[in-house]
Amino acid sequence: MASSTCSTLTNLNSEQRNQNLVLKSKALDPKPAPTTVQVFPLLVLPPEVLHQIAADYYASLPPLTLTKTNLHLPLHALAPLSLSSPAFSCLPKSLYYQHATFTLACPGIAKAFAGLGAGKESVRRVRVLYGEVGGSCGGLGFDLLGYAGGKGDWVYTLMREFEALEEVTFVVEGALDGDGEGKLDTRGDRVGIWWSCVRDAVREGLAGRSLKQMKRGLVLRLEVVDGGSIWEKIGGDES
Repeated sequence: MASSTCSTLTNLNSEQRNQNLVLKSKALDPKPAPTTVQVFPLLVLPPEVLHQIAADYYASLPPLTLTKTNLHLPLHALAPLSLSSPAFSCLPKSLYYQHATFTLACPGIAKAFAGLGAGKESVRRVRVLYGEVGGSCGGLGFDLLGYAGGKGDWVYTLMREFEALEEVTFVVEGALDGDGEGKLDTRGDRVGIWWSCVRDAVREGLAGRSLKQMKRGLVLRLEVVDGGSIWEKIGGDES
């Protein structure tokens, strides 16, 4: 009887050990990790950090050409960054217009665009598709391409419509020298007189601005379609 009891206990102990081994084995089996999408917590970033990210991004975008078709659109909301996350779509509209660069083909477009408000009047950088340069101050005039008003003065229009303006680039044709070296020549009569008139017009425009704007000045660039460019700061501390 004692032998039978010992045998039974031995069998029970053996079964218990086997069960423990099975339980340990199951416990060691790693569970498959759930598939998750890692989301960067943009919403927890301070507003000033989000603003700086957006400002750097907008400044890196290629210039946007404004037309009759798109100037009425909410361009800030259509930028890829704004569409990428609610955190960026809720940023101030003016942030986009302050840091993006806009290309204009006629003064009428500039006037219409700035008049729409919604931050568009706070544009800081523009590029002007000027075309052929003239040999006199009359070259500052430009056909308004369908807009009423006859001739328009680029500098006057830009300075009046965009009070936050900091940089203007005139993209011109036929401003290279004639010696075949492809250099930008502002000393000749044709380009030199025109460029001098542009600079004088900018100085005059700055003189009518607030003291703060006068101290900031304006960067004026001349860029040739076929290559070559120069720039100069008018007003401000560098004047």
